[in-house]
Amino acid sequence: TGLTASTAYSFTVRAKDAAGNVSGDSNSVNITTDDPIPTGTASDLLLSEYIEGSSNNKALEIANFTGSAVDLSAYDLRKATNGSGSWGSTYQLSGTLANGDVFVIANSSAIAAITSVADVTTGSGIVTFNGN
Repeated sequence: TGLTASTAYSFTVRAKDAAGNVSGDSNSVNITTDDPIPTGTASDLLLSEYIEGSSNNKALEIANFTGSAVDLSAYDLRKATNGSGSWGSTYQLSGTLANGDVFVIANSSAIAAITSVADVTTGSGIVTFNGN
């Protein structure tokens, strides 16, 4: 955190074990951070994050890197359960998603760390997945 976009940085790493032993510096790594907002190279929305924590700690993140705002009402999320081959849950999206922004939909019974960053919380089956 705290890095500036389009800036060159150089860093090293030291390891420290439970006994307090500290290694020497690693080789130096040089990087340049990217611009914070992509320039619009995607042709459609992107499912950018899938959170599958314990219990109801579930969320989905949709990102827009298309270069312009997108009307979410043209999209819905669908879930098939256990390879059934049919859609068991559907959730209609709404609103507008600006370029470079994300939309987070979370289970309404998730912990506050998840629901506090969600744009929408719901008890819909769309956020009751378990990886199957």
